[in-house]
Amino acid sequence: MFKPIKKFTLLACTYALACTANAYATGMGDPLRPPEYQSKADVASAVAIAKPQWHVNEILFSGARRIAVINDRVVAIGDHINGAKVVDIKPERVVLQYKNSFINARLKSVLVKKRRIIN
Repeated sequence: MFKPIKKFTLLACTYALACTANAYATGMGDPLRPPEYQSKADVASAVAIAKPQWHVNEILFSGARRIAVINDRVVAIGDHINGAKVVDIKPERVVLQYKNSFINARLKSVLVKKRRIIN
């Protein structure tokens, strides 16, 4: 039906397609793309992964006491968390210094509890 050279060419093409499909299925991307090539989506996802996140869980702001819980860890002014330094703690936010920039990490919901004085 097919000559031996045509059989070999057809078999080689089928094998190449199967390998390429397997590479896409395993998440390798385009196997023929140069290694130094990066698409805009690759760069954006790398930047998003590289920047740490700070979630303010609680803030205790009472007179001279200023303590915050960030990423489930208790911190005070001057402490470091995820590469950032705690610069200031306010009643509704924590000011962090990360790589020469300031970040205002806010509480998700502000619930202020006030002390009741009973006479």
